[in-house]
Amino acid sequence: MKKAKKTTGGPKAFGVRLEDCQPAVSHKFVPLIVEMCCGVVEETGLEYTGIYRVPGNNAMVSNLQEHLDKGLDINTAEERWQDLNVISSLLKSFFRKLPEPLFTDDKYNDFIDANRIEDAEDRLKTMKKLLHALPDYYYHTLKFLVGHLKKVADNADKNKMEPRNLALVFGPTLVRTSEDNMTDMVIHMPDRYKIVETLILHHDWFFTDGELDNEEKDKRNMQPVPNIDHLLSNIGRSGMPGEASAETVDQPLR
Repeated sequence: MKKAKKTTGGPKAFGVRLEDCQPAVSHKFVPLIVEMCCGVVEETGLEYTGIYRVPGNNAMVSNLQEHLDKGLDINTAEERWQDLNVISSLLKSFFRKLPEPLFTDDKYNDFIDANRIEDAEDRLKTMKKLLHALPDYYYHTLKFLVGHLKKVADNADKNKMEPRNLALVFGPTLVRTSEDNMTDMVIHMPDRYKIVETLILHHDWFFTDGELDNEEKDKRNMQPVPNIDHLLSNIGRSGMPGEASAETVDQPLR
């Protein structure tokens, strides 16, 4: 039986900097809305086919967003919190609306450059240094989110959302600049996906102080660069990279 979570609402939840969001119950550097959405998915949606790929009803997403922006109380037992596609879309919307993206404007190009380092071990070590140099709110929120996505990926045999598929969904939303444009989005598209996939695959190592062990070294070259033609066709078909209609959710990603 689902365990309901209740909490008192706070300041505006969407379109504000991470440091201005109401903090999570479990972590002062993580926004409450992120904790709540991830919690709902982990309680009821880890085996849900296509979780995060299928967009929720726009009207329902907007209604829930307005509710949260008004600082009203949150009760995940309410009907508005029962649609997993709505909750997953709400989480993506939160990160899409951040005025300062999760990887920050200041370090965005550094992450892109790091992803292009040819030596796999040097690439991972450089990315880890960049991660640990992020401001507290951004580092800990990213750690929390990637940990959640790893839990989703661990159930890929049921939900069909392997790290690469999750990267297709979250890459454009997380790895961007505050003044993102179509040209940069297309040029950096493979980098954005590969960065997110890499973080999911190596989550435990990235967010600790340890060195690469043999298992991590074995996984370091597992991420092929996504097919750019397929990505561009997805943009034109769905309007938002990474989201698919209910009719296409069971089709394999190339």
